[in-house]
Amino acid sequence: MSKHWDGPVEEARYIRLEARELFSKNKSIRDPETIKEKIFEAQSRIELAQHYRNPYPRLQNSPPGASQQDLWNDPSKLVKPAYMSSYDDF
Repeated sequence: MSKHWDGPVEEARYIRLEARELFSKNKSIRDPETIKEKIFEAQSRIELAQHYRNPYPRLQNSPPGASQQDLWNDPSKLVKPAYMSSYDDF
């Protein structure tokens, strides 16, 4: 995808580095269900990047009425997209 990216060179570099990092991080996964989740995550990120022409992950959403202090004290209140599961360990 980075070879044919129409955006700036920095974005193409980000795509290569991100893919390399996540493949390295997930190379030891053997559970078929987890592998399916990672494939879904990769496909979702590719589709979003192509549609919005932005390779960077989208920000997480907070529920209506939640204050910044609430989210800081309890990050589980954030609504995390399915395509961000690889970032749980970072």
